[in-house]
Amino acid sequence: MYQEEKSAEASLTADKCPSSVNGTDVTVVYGEPIVVTVASENATSVTYNITNASGHVVAQGSIDGNGTFTAPTLDVGEYTVNYVTVTTDNYVAATNSSKITVTPAPSSVNGTNVTKVYGE
Repeated sequence: MYQEEKSAEASLTADKCPSSVNGTDVTVVYGEPIVVTVASENATSVTYNITNASGHVVAQGSIDGNGTFTAPTLDVGEYTVNYVTVTTDNYVAATNSSKITVTPAPSSVNGTNVTKVYGE
């Protein structure tokens, strides 16, 4: 019996897997170190920028996929840290943000007691 050979073509499309990134919200007193912890999945590294309330970038950098970075000294105010994952071709980049709040440092005044006799 004769069997006819048949062939067919098919295509397969694989969607990219997601990546993710999260950073901690940080509140510090002016002058204290600002340390932000970043956690990501499926990222080779994470880029970040810090923007002030006017939306101007005041600092930027990158870290390995997970870890911490120390922000530069920032003036008193609210800041947004914007994150983007850097991935291989198999993953989709992700974005996220966190907040840095810098509060005023306490101030103090010290005086020295002075005794003065009237007329001297």
